[in-house]
Amino acid sequence: MHEPIFTARNEAAKRHMKEGDPVSYRKALDAALLHRAIGLAIESAFRFGQDLPVGAVAANDNWITGRYYSSDGRLSWPPMHAEVMALIDSEYNRFVSIPDTLVVTLEPCDRCQDSIASTDWCRIKRVGFGISREEVAERGLVIPHEETIFERTARLGYAYEVFKVDDDQLYKAGGLILDFVQRDVTNGSVRVDKEKLNEALVEFNVHG
Repeated sequence: MHEPIFTARNEAAKRHMKEGDPVSYRKALDAALLHRAIGLAIESAFRFGQDLPVGAVAANDNWITGRYYSSDGRLSWPPMHAEVMALIDSEYNRFVSIPDTLVVTLEPCDRCQDSIASTDWCRIKRVGFGISREEVAERGLVIPHEETIFERTARLGYAYEVFKVDDDQLYKAGGLILDFVQRDVTNGSVRVDKEKLNEALVEFNVHG
């Protein structure tokens, strides 16, 4: 099922949209996509709580054509990260449009960067994220990489543009989810404190 990127309730998009400014449209679109991806990360945390809560959406024009969350722990298959799952989901909506943009809550890992570049049934031109891998590694949730996605994709000559979504509120929301997650990087096991996460999200929505 495809869904519109812009909705009446998406405050993240409204913060960036400026009438008569074409550049603001792109910023609003990116913020709207990250907003949706964060929603998927929250869904993953509460619905399953078995994976690092990461959400991703694939889109083209004004439509989200694929969306999903990391499922590598729950389904016991390492490649099932949010980015790959969103692209697989988009395959079911190819009759609508082939995605050219992918936005994920956390900076894609090396394996996902390679998968995005090598997937021949989509034409991803832009890859955005909310929080860097370095920041997630500092929380002890992932193993750090030697290169950032900017450095690695440039070195390998991947065709897609990489960008970090610039939105303070979304950045805080993404970090808030991770505040209540524990992950053993040796075996990938995850524990989410759902009760405290729920309290924090309610507080954030009231005062954020």
